[in-house]
Amino acid sequence: LSLARKFLQVNEDGVSLSMPPTRPFFGDRVTVTARGDPGQLLFTGETPNAPEVVTEFWCQPLANKFRKPILSRYRSQGFRALAAGSLEVSVSLAPGCYAPAYRFINLLTGQETPLILLPPVEVG
Repeated sequence: LSLARKFLQVNEDGVSLSMPPTRPFFGDRVTVTARGDPGQLLFTGETPNAPEVVTEFWCQPLANKFRKPILSRYRSQGFRALAAGSLEVSVSLAPGCYAPAYRFINLLTGQETPLILLPPVEVG
């Protein structure tokens, strides 16, 4: 059920698969960093995503940069296929400290990697 749900999230017009995938999904070779700017959290990919992969961006507000993030409190900020010339994703946020994260989604199957946690950032 979770594969079908994720598949439909990233393929709004698609028909979900009737059989589970036969191969594991290990993600993409893209490294993503995050930084805080005035009013936004900016995610930057090192390279484009593979053709059948999108990146899902997450964040969690923190009381301060020393607070440990709690996995269940991360919230998705959307999906994006990182492409040449378009490697940055901006998320509008109120000023404060945030714990950013990302993961990869296979567009063909809905498979997803675990969250990849990034260091906390300050949004001005």
